[in-house]
Amino acid sequence: MKNCSKIQECFFCRDQLKKNNISKEHKIPIWLQTCLNIKQTPINFELNSHDGERSTKKTYTLTTDVSRVCINCNNGWMSQLEIKTKPIFERLFKNQSDLMQLVVQEKATLNRWLIKTAYVYLSSTEFFSNISKNHISSLKAGIISENVQIFGTKIEASEKIGRSAQFKWQTFPPLKNAADNEKICKESYKVGLHIGNYFFLVTYFPLENWHIALDRRYYILLSDQSSKIVWLTTSQSRLNQINTPREGLEAYVNGAMVISEEIANSALKPTLIDLSGKTWNIF
Repeated sequence: MKNCSKIQECFFCRDQLKKNNISKEHKIPIWLQTCLNIKQTPINFELNSHDGERSTKKTYTLTTDVSRVCINCNNGWMSQLEIKTKPIFERLFKNQSDLMQLVVQEKATLNRWLIKTAYVYLSSTEFFSNISKNHISSLKAGIISENVQIFGTKIEASEKIGRSAQFKWQTFPPLKNAADNEKICKESYKVGLHIGNYFFLVTYFPLENWHIALDRRYYILLSDQSSKIVWLTTSQSRLNQINTPREGLEAYVNGAMVISEEIANSALKPTLIDLSGKTWNIF
């Protein structure tokens, strides 16, 4: 994998970074810190690799910046995106709206902001190379790349901010092809964002003829690629029984599984059993 510390270009426009054009992007925008009253709050971040063998836990302060963005991007399209996103979150936080009530343009703005935020989070990790350069350049142009999916849900939590990224997927049926597993390892991502009283999830699964599969009770699809989603139901343990927001966010990220098109389109829908022994039915 690439060593992110050696990147000497803006990761959104790829312009070479120099002393006169380098900017600092806040990992959490100042307006959001103010809205949530979290300026002194430490942030916990957990990363888990595709093979499940590498786990990285970091804690940093909200004053931590990312110096891999050029001035033109940070003061241009990214600044405009923050301006458009702020009133959406203000309404959500004040319960003046909810995710289901957002209009198409508001969802498009929120989705773009969530993806940008997920990419900024990953930019300082070894897993940043999982994000396609085309995904990054498309985002700058206002386009969400195919098969990048965004979900959200409202929660009740004492903490107000957090994040978690996983690169391990449970597949139905289990993948045995080494090349497919390698592609997932190098190109997929699942990034969970805990913002106020919401969990959000940004996902990308690179294999064709596979669908993201999720519990229909806790995932609201915010992107517009519904044909790539399979909804699941279960009568077993519920997400809101998790003890802490951090555990809840990790469970929310891990809850995104993938199912083959053959199973998804089967006339006789099989019962699926995940790694924890929980049974799922295709809705």
